[in-house]
Amino acid sequence: MKISVIIPVYNVEKHVYRCIESIIKQTMTKDVECIIINDATPDRSIDIIKEVLLHYDGNISFRIINHETNKGLAAARETGMKYAKGDYVIHIDSDDFCEINMLKEMYNIAITNDADIVIADYWLQYKDHATYISQNIPSTNEEIFKANLEDKIKGYNWNKLIKKELYTKNNIKYIEGINYGEDFLIALQLFYYAKRVSHIPNAFLHYVQYNSNSYSQSLSRQSLENIIFCETYLINFLQERELLNKYKQQVDFIRLRNLCQLIFRSTGKLQKEWTKPYKNLKISTLKQNKELVPSLYWRIALSCFLCGSLSLYNAMRSTWRYLRRKQSKTIILYQ
Repeated sequence: MKISVIIPVYNVEKHVYRCIESIIKQTMTKDVECIIINDATPDRSIDIIKEVLLHYDGNISFRIINHETNKGLAAARETGMKYAKGDYVIHIDSDDFCEINMLKEMYNIAITNDADIVIADYWLQYKDHATYISQNIPSTNEEIFKANLEDKIKGYNWNKLIKKELYTKNNIKYIEGINYGEDFLIALQLFYYAKRVSHIPNAFLHYVQYNSNSYSQSLSRQSLENIIFCETYLINFLQERELLNKYKQQVDFIRLRNLCQLIFRSTGKLQKEWTKPYKNLKISTLKQNKELVPSLYWRIALSCFLCGSLSLYNAMRSTWRYLRRKQSKTIILYQ
């Protein structure tokens, strides 16, 4: 088997037909399998998929694996990995869709270059238009790893064709329960261990921006706790390899970005608990990363916190919530 396409499915009945159809229509179909993980979806998503596959007589081998209970995105991806037989794997989200030449073009590059990872550009897909996003890939593995930490190379799984051996040899697994930032943890490890990374300057995946049910469109309390877990995992990963000092600026940027989410969406004792680990960040850290924090709101907000005035930030947030009453109703404060 050359390629395994892994598609977790949960609550996507409005989008899943287009996703599966874009796989069926691929120009490369020989030695391709598509593993669909039914993560105990409560809607008609699986019925729709079965109806589509009922009339399919092509070469791609489709298989539906059922979870008895909802386990979340990371667990669904890991289930797919356990069943995958392909030399290369690609993870597709079931609300997204692909150009029909995606597998052929990415696989050809993978085989030609004996690549561990093939990265493609992608589309941000809105209801009435799409925006092309280019991935600028540095020339060395060390620079690629650094660029990923700096968010210059996105850690998304769905624009990368990855040699399955890279996962298995290095024991890289999705962690059940870590459904927000799971792609960051996987990319961190993949880019660290990869010996050959290739880039194809074409966009194949349409990353849908208007599905309100997707993990990326909502930040629950669990999502925020996942952010904390991923940050701790990153720091431990670098410490174990004696790389933390080398990438301190990149880690500080990630911590600043995480801090924005945590102080903005929490209050009371929880806010103090979540922000306590960040008190060792200094105002100079913000100055060093000011180009990465372009918003005036967040430059002021982070300055307040880093200067020891969380109460001043909370007053600022209260003013913002008052002025943006309609928007703030959609943002829950956890305590």
